[in-house]
Amino acid sequence: MPRVRTLACILGVVYAVAAGRAQQPPPVAAPVPALLQNYKPVTDNDLLRPAPAEWPMIRRTYDGWGYSPLEQITPANVARLQPAWVFSTGVTSGHQAPAIVHGGVMFVATPSSQVLAPDAKTGQIISRYPYRLPDHA
Repeated sequence: MPRVRTLACILGVVYAVAAGRAQQPPPVAAPVPALLQNYKPVTDNDLLRPAPAEWPMIRRTYDGWGYSPLEQITPANVARLQPAWVFSTGVTSGHQAPAIVHGGVMFVATPSSQVLAPDAKTGQIISRYPYRLPDHA
């Protein structure tokens, strides 16, 4: 009889925990930042002929020149350049992947398996994706 009471107590606790979990409201999704609400994916044409402000791959284009057609920076004003914004990824061991820019969003991959997406104009982080590597047995 003590075993039946113990089993009944355990089942009662399990039921109470399950019922409590069922009554909790579902998690609320974070609002989508304005910059991402109408975000369009990179197309083949975007890679072949990127818009002047876009940097969709390493060295910007398939020819690998690393040339930007933007004209805001000139020999006359280069000495007056100032940082527009900075941010820290939290990684101090160095970064090996170049940032890419598409649709006003900069994508930065870190050696610690996360991708950060700051607004390219303001530097405000609008998305952070931490990839968790599987545990190895």
